[in-house]
Amino acid sequence: MIPMERIDITDSTGHGISTSVTDYGARLMAVIVPDRDGNPTNVLLGLPTVDDYAADDCYLGAIIGRNANRIARARCVIGGETHRLAANEDTNSSHSGPDGYEHRRWTVIEHGRGSVTLALTSPDGDQGFPGTMDIQARYGVAGNALDLVIDADCDRTTIANMTNHAYWNLSGEGSGDMLDQELQIFTDRFCPTNERFIPLPHAPVEGTAMDFRAPRVIGEALRSGLDTGDEQILAARGYNHAFVFEDAAGQLPGAATLELSRLDGSKPDGPGHPDAPDASGASGSPREPANSNGMRKLASAYSPRTGIRMTQYANAPAVLFYSAGFMENVLGTSGHTYGPSAGYALEPGFVPNSINDPSELSPELPAGQHYQLHIRWEFETENPSAQQMFRTRNRKQQGAD
Repeated sequence: MIPMERIDITDSTGHGISTSVTDYGARLMAVIVPDRDGNPTNVLLGLPTVDDYAADDCYLGAIIGRNANRIARARCVIGGETHRLAANEDTNSSHSGPDGYEHRRWTVIEHGRGSVTLALTSPDGDQGFPGTMDIQARYGVAGNALDLVIDADCDRTTIANMTNHAYWNLSGEGSGDMLDQELQIFTDRFCPTNERFIPLPHAPVEGTAMDFRAPRVIGEALRSGLDTGDEQILAARGYNHAFVFEDAAGQLPGAATLELSRLDGSKPDGPGHPDAPDASGASGSPREPANSNGMRKLASAYSPRTGIRMTQYANAPAVLFYSAGFMENVLGTSGHTYGPSAGYALEPGFVPNSINDPSELSPELPAGQHYQLHIRWEFETENPSAQQMFRTRNRKQQGAD
Protein backbone atom coordinates (compact mmCIF):
# COMPACT_ATOMS: atom_id res chain seq x y z
CA MET A 1 0.00 0.00 0.00
CA ILE A 2 1.25 3.47 -0.89
CA PRO A 3 1.90 5.46 2.33
CA MET A 4 -0.54 8.24 3.11
CA GLU A 5 0.84 11.62 2.19
CA ARG A 6 1.17 14.85 4.19
CA ILE A 7 1.37 18.04 2.12
CA ASP A 8 2.45 21.39 3.57
CA ILE A 9 1.40 24.71 2.02
CA THR A 10 2.66 28.08 3.20
CA ASP A 11 1.69 31.70 2.70
CA SER A 12 4.29 33.59 0.68
CA THR A 13 3.31 37.13 1.74
CA GLY A 14 4.69 36.91 5.28
CA HIS A 15 1.40 36.78 7.14
CA GLY A 16 2.45 33.62 8.93
CA ILE A 17 -0.29 31.20 7.86
CA SER A 18 0.68 27.63 7.03
CA THR A 19 -1.42 24.52 6.56
CA SER A 20 -0.92 20.77 6.33
CA VAL A 21 -3.19 18.55 4.25
CA THR A 22 -3.31 14.79 3.73
CA ASP A 23 -4.51 12.84 0.72
CA TYR A 24 -6.45 10.58 3.11
CA GLY A 25 -9.90 12.16 3.10
CA ALA A 26 -8.47 15.39 1.62
CA ARG A 27 -8.19 16.46 5.25
CA LEU A 28 -6.76 19.51 6.89
CA MET A 29 -4.23 18.30 9.48
CA ALA A 30 -2.99 21.61 10.91
CA VAL A 31 -3.58 25.34 10.48
CA ILE A 32 -0.88 27.48 12.07
CA VAL A 33 -1.37 31.22 12.58
CA PRO A 34 0.36 33.80 14.80
CA ASP A 35 -1.24 34.77 18.11
CA ARG A 36 -1.18 38.31 19.55
CA ASP A 37 2.47 37.84 20.60
CA GLY A 38 3.58 36.41 17.29
CA ASN A 39 3.73 32.83 18.56
CA PRO A 40 2.82 30.15 15.99
CA THR A 41 -0.44 28.52 17.11
CA ASN A 42 -2.06 25.44 15.62
CA VAL A 43 -5.79 26.22 15.82
CA LEU A 44 -7.03 22.98 14.23
CA LEU A 45 -7.81 19.74 16.05
CA GLY A 46 -5.99 16.82 14.46
CA LEU A 47 -4.20 13.53 15.05
CA PRO A 48 -0.48 12.85 15.70
CA THR A 49 0.29 11.07 12.40
CA VAL A 50 -1.23 10.68 8.95
CA ASP A 51 -1.81 6.98 9.57
CA ASP A 52 -3.96 7.73 12.64
CA TYR A 53 -6.73 9.12 10.44
CA ALA A 54 -7.61 5.64 9.15
CA ALA A 55 -9.29 4.91 12.49
CA ASP A 56 -10.81 8.36 13.00
CA ASP A 57 -14.59 8.45 13.52
CA CYS A 58 -14.84 12.18 14.28
CA TYR A 59 -14.28 13.37 10.68
CA LEU A 60 -11.37 15.54 11.83
CA GLY A 61 -10.55 18.08 9.11
CA ALA A 62 -12.16 15.92 6.42
CA ILE A 63 -14.09 16.69 3.27
CA ILE A 64 -17.54 15.12 3.63
CA GLY A 65 -19.47 13.87 0.60
CA ARG A 66 -21.49 13.35 -1.39
CA ASN A 67 -23.88 14.51 1.30
CA ALA A 68 -22.86 16.19 4.52
CA ASN A 69 -24.93 15.59 7.65
CA ARG A 70 -28.16 13.63 7.90
CA ILE A 71 -30.74 12.17 5.56
CA ALA A 72 -33.83 10.90 7.39
CA ARG A 73 -34.61 7.20 7.17
CA ALA A 74 -31.60 6.80 4.86
CA ARG A 75 -33.68 7.40 1.76
CA CYS A 76 -34.29 10.26 -0.64
CA VAL A 77 -35.82 11.06 -4.00
CA ILE A 78 -33.40 12.29 -6.67
CA GLY A 79 -34.52 12.93 -10.22
CA GLY A 80 -37.89 11.40 -9.44
CA GLU A 81 -36.40 8.09 -8.24
CA THR A 82 -36.17 6.83 -4.65
CA HIS A 83 -32.67 5.92 -3.52
CA ARG A 84 -31.95 3.85 -0.42
CA LEU A 85 -28.77 4.63 1.45
CA ALA A 86 -26.75 2.93 4.17
CA ALA A 87 -28.04 3.81 7.64
CA ASN A 88 -25.15 4.45 10.03
CA GLU A 89 -26.84 6.52 12.75
CA ASP A 90 -29.91 4.69 13.97
CA THR A 91 -32.22 4.79 10.92
CA ASN A 92 -30.53 7.81 9.34
CA SER A 93 -27.70 8.21 6.90
CA SER A 94 -25.11 10.54 8.42
CA HIS A 95 -22.29 12.06 6.35
CA SER A 96 -23.16 9.70 3.46
CA GLY A 97 -22.99 6.50 5.48
CA PRO A 98 -20.09 4.30 6.59
CA ASP A 99 -18.09 4.70 3.36
CA GLY A 100 -17.68 8.46 3.14
CA TYR A 101 -15.09 10.50 1.30
CA GLU A 102 -13.28 11.06 4.61
CA HIS A 103 -11.85 7.54 4.33
CA ARG A 104 -10.95 7.66 0.62
CA ARG A 105 -7.49 8.17 -0.83
CA TRP A 106 -7.61 11.28 -2.96
CA THR A 107 -5.10 11.93 -5.77
CA VAL A 108 -2.81 14.96 -5.56
CA ILE A 109 -2.91 16.52 -9.02
CA GLU A 110 -1.26 19.90 -8.35
CA HIS A 111 0.97 21.16 -5.54
CA GLY A 112 2.64 24.54 -5.29
CA ARG A 113 4.07 26.47 -2.37
CA GLY A 114 0.71 28.04 -1.53
CA SER A 115 -1.83 25.51 -2.75
CA VAL A 116 -2.65 21.87 -3.31
CA THR A 117 -5.39 20.33 -5.47
CA LEU A 118 -6.73 16.82 -4.88
CA ALA A 119 -9.13 14.77 -7.00
CA LEU A 120 -11.56 11.92 -6.42
CA THR A 121 -13.94 10.01 -8.68
CA SER A 122 -17.09 8.69 -7.01
CA PRO A 123 -18.66 5.97 -9.23
CA ASP A 124 -22.31 5.56 -10.14
CA GLY A 125 -24.19 4.06 -7.20
CA ASP A 126 -21.50 5.02 -4.70
CA GLN A 127 -23.09 5.34 -1.22
CA GLY A 128 -26.44 4.73 -2.95
CA PHE A 129 -26.35 7.95 -4.99
CA PRO A 130 -26.76 8.08 -8.78
CA GLY A 131 -24.14 9.13 -11.29
CA THR A 132 -20.38 9.18 -11.62
CA MET A 133 -19.08 12.31 -9.92
CA ASP A 134 -15.67 13.85 -10.59
CA ILE A 135 -14.49 16.06 -7.73
CA GLN A 136 -11.58 18.41 -7.21
CA ALA A 137 -10.71 20.10 -3.92
CA ARG A 138 -8.23 22.95 -3.81
CA TYR A 139 -6.75 24.32 -0.60
CA GLY A 140 -4.94 27.64 -0.98
CA VAL A 141 -3.21 30.01 1.43
CA ALA A 142 -2.81 33.69 0.56
CA GLY A 143 -2.55 36.75 2.77
CA ASN A 144 -4.38 36.10 6.03
CA ALA A 145 -6.81 33.61 4.48
CA LEU A 146 -7.18 29.90 3.88
CA ASP A 147 -9.52 28.96 1.02
CA LEU A 148 -11.10 25.65 0.10
CA VAL A 149 -12.80 25.37 -3.29
CA ILE A 150 -14.61 22.10 -4.08
CA ASP A 151 -15.74 21.59 -7.68
CA ALA A 152 -17.81 18.65 -8.90
CA ASP A 153 -19.54 17.41 -12.05
CA CYS A 154 -21.83 14.40 -12.43
CA ASP A 155 -23.20 12.60 -15.49
CA ARG A 156 -26.61 12.02 -13.84
CA THR A 157 -28.85 14.11 -11.64
CA THR A 158 -27.57 13.51 -8.12
CA ILE A 159 -27.03 15.12 -4.73
CA ALA A 160 -24.14 17.52 -4.15
CA ASN A 161 -23.78 18.75 -0.60
CA MET A 162 -20.18 18.65 0.56
CA THR A 163 -18.45 20.40 3.43
CA ASN A 164 -15.25 20.49 5.43
CA HIS A 165 -15.45 19.10 8.96
CA ALA A 166 -12.62 21.08 10.58
CA TYR A 167 -12.72 21.46 14.36
CA TRP A 168 -11.35 24.78 15.59
CA ASN A 169 -9.89 25.89 18.89
CA LEU A 170 -8.45 29.39 18.56
CA SER A 171 -6.58 29.04 21.86
CA GLY A 172 -4.62 26.22 20.24
CA GLU A 173 -5.34 22.54 19.83
CA GLY A 174 -4.60 20.74 23.08
CA SER A 175 -5.15 23.92 25.12
CA GLY A 176 -8.26 22.58 26.86
CA ASP A 177 -11.87 23.29 26.03
CA MET A 178 -13.06 26.19 23.91
CA LEU A 179 -15.89 27.33 26.20
CA ASP A 180 -14.33 30.75 26.92
CA GLN A 181 -14.24 31.62 23.21
CA GLU A 182 -16.70 33.98 21.57
CA LEU A 183 -18.87 33.06 18.61
CA GLN A 184 -21.04 35.15 16.33
CA ILE A 185 -23.35 33.66 13.65
CA PHE A 186 -24.84 36.14 11.22
CA THR A 187 -28.46 35.00 11.05
CA ASP A 188 -31.53 35.04 13.28
CA ARG A 189 -32.93 31.60 12.34
CA PHE A 190 -31.90 28.08 13.28
CA CYS A 191 -33.34 24.60 12.85
CA PRO A 192 -34.44 22.81 16.02
CA THR A 193 -34.14 19.04 15.62
CA ASN A 194 -36.10 15.97 16.61
CA GLU A 195 -34.63 13.25 18.82
CA ARG A 196 -32.71 11.86 15.83
CA PHE A 197 -31.19 15.24 14.91
CA ILE A 198 -33.40 15.71 11.84
CA PRO A 199 -34.23 19.42 11.40
CA LEU A 200 -37.67 20.77 12.23
CA PRO A 201 -39.07 24.05 10.80
CA HIS A 202 -36.99 27.17 11.37
CA ALA A 203 -37.24 28.97 14.69
CA PRO A 204 -36.02 32.41 15.81
CA VAL A 205 -32.84 32.43 17.88
CA GLU A 206 -34.00 35.38 19.99
CA GLY A 207 -34.25 34.59 23.68
CA THR A 208 -32.63 31.16 23.33
CA ALA A 209 -29.23 29.56 23.81
CA MET A 210 -28.98 29.66 20.01
CA ASP A 211 -28.76 33.44 19.85
CA PHE A 212 -25.30 34.29 18.49
CA ARG A 213 -26.34 37.36 16.52
CA ALA A 214 -23.90 39.35 18.64
CA PRO A 215 -20.60 37.90 19.90
CA ARG A 216 -21.36 35.54 22.77
CA VAL A 217 -19.15 33.37 24.96
CA ILE A 218 -19.93 29.79 23.94
CA GLY A 219 -19.79 28.41 27.48
CA GLU A 220 -22.15 31.08 28.79
CA ALA A 221 -24.65 30.39 26.00
CA LEU A 222 -24.40 26.67 26.65
CA ARG A 223 -24.89 27.16 30.39
CA SER A 224 -27.99 29.27 29.77
CA GLY A 225 -29.51 26.36 27.87
CA LEU A 226 -28.61 23.84 30.54
CA ASP A 227 -29.96 26.07 33.32
CA THR A 228 -33.33 26.43 31.60
CA GLY A 229 -33.56 22.75 30.65
CA ASP A 230 -33.43 23.50 26.92
CA GLU A 231 -34.20 20.16 25.27
CA GLN A 232 -32.23 21.11 22.18
CA ILE A 233 -29.06 21.70 24.18
CA LEU A 234 -29.57 18.64 26.37
CA ALA A 235 -30.13 16.24 23.47
CA ALA A 236 -27.11 17.46 21.51
CA ARG A 237 -24.85 17.76 24.59
CA GLY A 238 -24.42 21.30 23.39
CA TYR A 239 -24.84 22.37 19.78
CA ASN A 240 -25.48 20.28 16.70
CA HIS A 241 -27.74 22.66 14.81
CA ALA A 242 -28.03 24.29 11.41
CA PHE A 243 -28.24 28.08 11.25
CA VAL A 244 -30.06 29.13 8.09
CA PHE A 245 -29.39 32.04 5.74
CA GLU A 246 -31.45 31.05 2.71
CA ASP A 247 -34.28 28.60 2.00
CA ALA A 248 -36.39 27.62 -1.01
CA ALA A 249 -38.21 30.95 -0.84
CA GLY A 250 -34.96 32.91 -0.94
CA GLN A 251 -32.79 34.99 1.35
CA LEU A 252 -33.98 35.14 4.98
CA PRO A 253 -34.58 38.75 6.14
CA GLY A 254 -32.46 38.46 9.28
CA ALA A 255 -29.46 36.76 7.68
CA ALA A 256 -26.25 37.96 6.09
CA THR A 257 -26.61 38.32 2.33
CA LEU A 258 -24.49 37.01 -0.49
CA GLU A 259 -21.87 39.51 -1.61
CA LEU A 260 -20.95 39.52 -5.27
CA SER A 261 -17.70 41.43 -4.78
CA ARG A 262 -14.51 39.64 -3.77
CA LEU A 263 -13.87 39.67 -0.04
CA ASP A 264 -10.34 40.99 -0.40
CA GLY A 265 -11.18 43.43 -3.18
CA SER A 266 -8.86 41.68 -5.63
CA LYS A 267 -9.83 40.89 -9.19
CA PRO A 268 -10.21 37.27 -10.31
CA ASP A 269 -6.82 37.40 -12.04
CA GLY A 270 -5.12 39.32 -9.24
CA PRO A 271 -2.75 37.98 -6.57
CA GLY A 272 -4.44 36.68 -3.46
CA HIS A 273 -7.67 35.79 -5.22
CA PRO A 274 -8.59 32.16 -4.43
CA ASP A 275 -9.35 31.40 -8.08
CA ALA A 276 -6.23 33.07 -9.44
CA PRO A 277 -3.33 31.00 -10.79
CA ASP A 278 -0.54 30.59 -8.24
CA ALA A 279 3.09 29.60 -8.49
CA SER A 280 2.14 26.00 -9.22
CA GLY A 281 -0.16 26.95 -12.10
CA ALA A 282 -3.14 25.69 -10.11
CA SER A 283 -6.42 27.50 -10.58
CA GLY A 284 -9.93 27.42 -9.23
CA SER A 285 -13.16 26.21 -10.80
CA PRO A 286 -12.98 25.08 -14.44
CA ARG A 287 -16.24 26.79 -15.36
CA GLU A 288 -19.05 28.82 -13.86
CA PRO A 289 -20.94 26.77 -11.24
CA ALA A 290 -24.70 26.80 -10.90
CA ASN A 291 -24.44 28.35 -7.42
CA SER A 292 -21.80 30.97 -8.23
CA ASN A 293 -23.66 34.00 -6.92
CA GLY A 294 -21.31 35.29 -4.26
CA MET A 295 -20.24 34.53 -0.72
CA ARG A 296 -21.69 35.51 2.63
CA LYS A 297 -20.21 35.97 6.07
CA LEU A 298 -21.40 33.00 8.12
CA ALA A 299 -19.62 33.20 11.46
CA SER A 300 -16.81 34.77 13.45
CA ALA A 301 -14.99 33.32 16.46
CA TYR A 302 -12.46 34.81 18.90
CA SER A 303 -10.15 33.54 21.63
CA PRO A 304 -9.39 35.95 24.48
CA ARG A 305 -6.38 33.81 25.42
CA THR A 306 -4.53 34.19 22.10
CA GLY A 307 -6.25 37.19 20.55
CA ILE A 308 -6.87 35.17 17.38
CA ARG A 309 -10.06 35.88 15.45
CA MET A 310 -11.37 33.68 12.65
CA THR A 311 -14.09 34.78 10.23
CA GLN A 312 -15.73 32.23 7.96
CA TYR A 313 -17.33 32.93 4.58
CA ALA A 314 -18.98 30.55 2.12
CA ASN A 315 -21.41 30.38 -0.79
CA ALA A 316 -23.71 28.12 1.23
CA PRO A 317 -27.30 28.55 2.48
CA ALA A 318 -26.58 27.29 6.02
CA VAL A 319 -23.85 26.48 8.51
CA LEU A 320 -24.02 23.67 11.05
CA PHE A 321 -22.51 24.52 14.44
CA TYR A 322 -21.30 21.42 16.30
CA SER A 323 -19.69 21.88 19.72
CA ALA A 324 -18.19 18.36 19.86
CA GLY A 325 -20.42 17.18 22.67
CA PHE A 326 -19.95 13.55 21.65
CA MET A 327 -16.16 13.64 21.25
CA GLU A 328 -14.42 11.40 23.77
CA ASN A 329 -10.84 10.26 24.41
CA VAL A 330 -9.26 11.32 21.12
CA LEU A 331 -5.46 11.56 21.24
CA GLY A 332 -4.70 14.83 19.53
CA THR A 333 -1.87 16.29 17.47
CA SER A 334 0.34 17.35 20.37
CA GLY A 335 -0.45 14.35 22.59
CA HIS A 336 -3.28 15.96 24.53
CA THR A 337 -6.59 14.12 24.81
CA TYR A 338 -9.63 15.73 23.22
CA GLY A 339 -12.99 15.40 24.92
CA PRO A 340 -16.33 17.20 24.79
CA SER A 341 -15.98 20.88 23.79
CA ALA A 342 -12.34 20.44 22.74
CA GLY A 343 -13.22 22.37 19.60
CA TYR A 344 -16.12 23.34 17.38
CA ALA A 345 -17.06 22.63 13.79
CA LEU A 346 -18.70 25.21 11.55
CA GLU A 347 -19.87 23.22 8.52
CA PRO A 348 -21.13 25.27 5.54
CA GLY A 349 -23.61 23.53 3.26
CA PHE A 350 -27.28 22.77 2.81
CA VAL A 351 -29.63 22.21 5.75
CA PRO A 352 -29.51 18.54 6.83
CA ASN A 353 -32.20 16.41 5.16
CA SER A 354 -33.01 19.26 2.76
CA ILE A 355 -33.15 16.73 -0.08
CA ASN A 356 -36.41 15.56 1.55
CA ASP A 357 -37.75 18.98 2.57
CA PRO A 358 -39.28 21.16 -0.17
CA SER A 359 -39.21 24.21 2.10
CA GLU A 360 -35.40 24.21 2.04
CA LEU A 361 -33.00 25.00 -0.76
CA SER A 362 -32.35 21.64 -2.44
CA PRO A 363 -28.91 20.03 -2.84
CA GLU A 364 -30.09 18.19 -5.96
CA LEU A 365 -27.63 18.77 -8.80
CA PRO A 366 -29.12 18.34 -12.29
CA ALA A 367 -27.02 16.40 -14.79
CA GLY A 368 -24.72 18.72 -16.70
CA GLN A 369 -24.68 21.46 -14.06
CA HIS A 370 -21.54 22.27 -12.13
CA TYR A 371 -21.29 22.26 -8.32
CA GLN A 372 -18.96 24.47 -6.35
CA LEU A 373 -18.51 25.07 -2.64
CA HIS A 374 -16.13 27.85 -1.67
CA ILE A 375 -15.16 28.29 1.99
CA ARG A 376 -12.83 31.00 3.23
CA TRP A 377 -11.35 31.28 6.71
CA GLU A 378 -9.72 34.64 7.53
CA PHE A 379 -7.44 35.00 10.57
CA GLU A 380 -6.33 38.11 12.42
CA THR A 381 -5.29 39.32 15.87
CA GLU A 382 -5.88 42.61 17.65
CA ASN A 383 -2.10 43.20 17.63
CA PRO A 384 -0.96 44.46 14.20
CA SER A 385 2.68 43.71 15.15
CA ALA A 386 2.03 40.00 15.69
CA GLN A 387 2.73 39.05 12.09
CA GLN A 388 6.01 40.98 12.07
CA MET A 389 7.09 39.25 15.30
CA PHE A 390 6.20 35.90 13.75
CA ARG A 391 8.27 36.64 10.62
CA THR A 392 11.26 37.74 12.73
CA ARG A 393 11.13 34.52 14.76
CA ASN A 394 10.91 32.48 11.57
CA ARG A 395 14.01 34.16 10.14
CA LYS A 396 15.96 33.59 13.36
CA GLN A 397 14.90 29.95 13.44
CA GLN A 398 15.91 29.44 9.81
CA GLY A 399 19.29 31.03 10.58
CA ALA A 400 19.80 28.69 13.53
CA ASP A 401 19.02 25.70 11.34
